Amino acid sequence: MANQPQRVCFYVDGYNFYYGIKEKNWKKYLWLDMVKFCTSLVKPEHTIISVNYFSAPPLNAESKKRRQKRFLDANESNKLFNLNLSIHKPHNLTCDVCGATIYSSTEKQTDVKIACEILKNCSQKVCDLSVLITGDSDLIPAMETVKKIDKNHKVLIFFPPKRINHLMKSIADGWRDLGLSHMEKKFQDSLFNDDVELPDGTHIIIPDKWKAYQ
Repeated sequence: MANQPQRVCFYVDGYNFYYGIKEKNWKKYLWLDMVKFCTSLVKPEHTIISVNYFSAPPLNAESKKRRQKRFLDANESNKLFNLNLSIHKPHNLTCDVCGATIYSSTEKQTDVKIACEILKNCSQKVCDLSVLITGDSDLIPAMETVKKIDKNHKVLIFFPPKRINHLMKSIADGWRDLGLSHMEKKFQDSLFNDDVELPDGTHIIIPDKWKAYQ
């Protein structure tokens, strides 16, 4: 595999990636060009077929939703970026001590959508190599099924910062920790310009909060 060009599909678990970056205190890299970043992670002779990004709009958080939309709109200006949106459902909790309601939400459908996209592309031989950017072990059945569909298809796991999963490491054909110090330059070199011009001439500006992190 190392000496042959490969067609590569990336699958990015957006929230897993986002919260890993935050926990690493690398918030200055949130304004990230995902296609450019993924390109930096593979060999020059490889061809990226798609960067499939999975996320969900925040629930009851308009400022977060606006920042996310700017990020997604900027990335969608690249035709290799394929956005898959799921949903958040309310998941409120009650405090055992005081009885107060804790308002929360749970992301739904994302794992299933990632698994479906991986298996579809594998069965249709869209790519030779699948790269998952996630640390979510719920995707292990999909990884195992890929091998049943095509034993020659390779699955790599690139763990977001602070998201290493040892069981996934044991199943994958290879893995990488994106949170290691030498990986930081790849994040740094893959940032969008503060002002991103879309093909239709409109402009998207980095959110003020994200700019302040830089």
